Amino acid sequence: MYRRGFCATCGALALATLYIIGCGLVGYCAGAVSARTRALTGVYRTSGAMMVGMGVKLAFERRA
Repeated sequence: MYRRGFCATCGALALATLYIIGCGLVGYCAGAVSARTRALTGVYRTSGAMMVGMGVKLAFERRA
């Protein structure tokens, strides 16, 4: 069921590295975006639409 060994460890490390880089980029860009209210409004709308979309997907997803 679960992968074991070197391959799984490398995958976990790669995912952690991408997560840290992504969070760093978001944190770096947050200062630039917060200074511009139109850009911040667009970010809020986009993130809200994504959350609504994921909620709809979960609502209509079949359970095993």
